[in-house]
Amino acid sequence: MNSRILIVDDRPKNIQILANHLTNDGYDVEYATSGKEAIKILEKEDFDLILLDVMMPGIDGFETCKRIKKLENKNNIPIIFVTAKTDIDSITLGFEYGGVDYISKPFKADELLVRVKTHIELKKAKDMLNYHKSYLEKREDFYNKEINKLKKNLLEHNKHFESIGNHYSEILNLYNQAILKIQIQTSIPLSLLKSEQLNEKQTAILFELEKAIKNNVKEIESIHQYHEIFSLREKALKLKDVFVAKIIAEAINSSSKKINLNHLNINTNIDADIIIKADEEYIKAAFVSLLDFIIENSEKSETININVTKSDDEISINIIKSNKKFDKDVILYPHKIIRENKKQNFNLFLSKYIIEIHNFKFKIGNNNEGGAYIRVNISK
Repeated sequence: MNSRILIVDDRPKNIQILANHLTNDGYDVEYATSGKEAIKILEKEDFDLILLDVMMPGIDGFETCKRIKKLENKNNIPIIFVTAKTDIDSITLGFEYGGVDYISKPFKADELLVRVKTHIELKKAKDMLNYHKSYLEKREDFYNKEINKLKKNLLEHNKHFESIGNHYSEILNLYNQAILKIQIQTSIPLSLLKSEQLNEKQTAILFELEKAIKNNVKEIESIHQYHEIFSLREKALKLKDVFVAKIIAEAINSSSKKINLNHLNINTNIDADIIIKADEEYIKAAFVSLLDFIIENSEKSETININVTKSDDEISINIIKSNKKFDKDVILYPHKIIRENKKQNFNLFLSKYIIEIHNFKFKIGNNNEGGAYIRVNISK
């Protein structure tokens, strides 16, 4: 899906010149010939960027910008002023009203396209961060509620343990502490239960507690893992020599059940001596998640080729699917997976995130002849 740009100018000739440059560069363009018309369009539609003329009859560009910033969910759209007024006061006023940049008339096509591309990419990056922040806030709220439910459950059952003795009171306290620290133990040793003479009701209560905790363990662990991964930028990666063949083999082994269930054919061509500098724990997690994503987006009996090549300048890891293509939205907008809450696509987001904080290059796409690919390039 192409980025959408709204041109606001009272002169049709100016609109035509701008639109020609932008459409030739792959953008979808709409236009308005006044500030009021632009506001009416923006009340119904969304855009990735606005090119706004300053000197217009009626409400000028500065006032139009001011009103746009007051529209619901529109204050994040970058506005670039296109103006012949290049004095300091006019430029300062434009920034004060919420503009992010200005282009002076007459403009150069190359300068226009560079500035447009820069601000659209900045907007997409901010959108992705907002989706990420919103997702974590929602999940944190959800798990806080779940933990509170468990704590309430434990308190309700506490009276049933009073007759069991100090030994089982200690077990109860351990569960309380584990839940508060989000480090829940997933089982109660059966040998421990058998070593005491419990009645049927007491045993049932213990197993009910165990079941309630188990139902929440995987989700809590996942959120903890995602939090750790997303906080990597705040930490120093523990870089060391890592064998690529080993990482790929461990990822395949981790997904072996899914591979067999879907009758997938995995072919690898990797020299055993190829080494990269990476944080072994996180780069392994990236390729495990990446392979899970590919499996979820593959047809039964599809062939997946994993080739690793080495040149003087870089190492290239290529994962190529033979049949099914990736959804275009996944390729263009991987941040949308958070909003749509697709677990398999979230695996792609995590993988891409980890790979790129290593300063490796990540690319995903479809082959013209069919199938799809994911490529990771690592400069030496």
